Amino acid sequence: MSVTGTTEDGKIVVGGVFENVSSRLGVPLEFLLDVLDRNGMVVDWIRYYEDSLKSGWSYKTLRLRLDSALGDVYGPKHRDEVLKRLDWHHSRQKHVDG
Repeated sequence: MSVTGTTEDGKIVVGGVFENVSSRLGVPLEFLLDVLDRNGMVVDWIRYYEDSLKSGWSYKTLRLRLDSALGDVYGPKHRDEVLKRLDWHHSRQKHVDG
C-alpha cells in the first residue's frame, strides 16, 4: 500500500488496498477499513475501482462487495456517498472507453 494523497480534512489517502484484500490469503476488507479508519486514513476508492477491474472483477461484483463492507464499517450515509461517487466515476469511464 502507498500514500496517494490527503483529504481536505487531513486524512491520509491510501492506494494499493485492493491487492491486500482480493487474494485468497488477503485481509478481510472490513478489517482493513476499520484499521485505516482508526489511524486517520481512507482508501483511494478510484484506485481500488481501477485495480478491481484490471483484476477481472465486474463493476457489479465490486459494488456488491463494497456495499456490505462500507455499511458495516462506516454506516449507510458514508457507504451511500462512496457508492454514488463510484457510480459517477464508472459512468464517466464508460463514456471515455466507448
